[in-house]
Amino acid sequence: MRRYWREPSSARTFRGAELPRLLTGVVMLAVLWMLFVRARDPDTWRWLAAGDHKQPAGAPATPAADNREKNQPGIDAAAAEPVPEPTGPTDEDPDEAAAARNDFQALTDGTLKLAPEEQLSYDRLVEWVKNQSFARLYR
Repeated sequence: MRRYWREPSSARTFRGAELPRLLTGVVMLAVLWMLFVRARDPDTWRWLAAGDHKQPAGAPATPAADNREKNQPGIDAAAAEPVPEPTGPTDEDPDEAAAARNDFQALTDGTLKLAPEEQLSYDRLVEWVKNQSFARLYR
C-alpha cells in the first residue's frame, strides 16, 4: 500500500465552525455594549421612580402646590406642620458637626470599598438618620 504525501492546500486560521462562533461572540458583545450604554442613560429608568408621573397641562405639580394656590399662597402646607424633635444627636448639633468634620477627612479617597478608618464616619451618618423622623429628613 502506497501512501502519498499531501501538501497542505493552505494554512487556514479557522477550520469548520470556529469562524461563525467567533462572529456570533463579537455580535453578542456588541449587543451587550449597546445595552450598557442604554442602561447608563437616566431617562431609561424614569418609569421606575415612584411618583414621577406626568401631569396634565393645567394640573398643579404636587398636592402641596395645589394647597398653596387655594389656601395660603407662599406658605408650604408641609412646612407649616410641626416636625418632631430628633431622639438623639444629629447633624444639627454643633458638637456632632465638629466631630464629624474630623471624621469625614478620611473620606477623600473616592473608592466604593469601605475602609476601617471610614467606618466611624459611616456609623455616625447612620445614627443621625436613625435619630430623625422621615418628615425631618425630608425637610
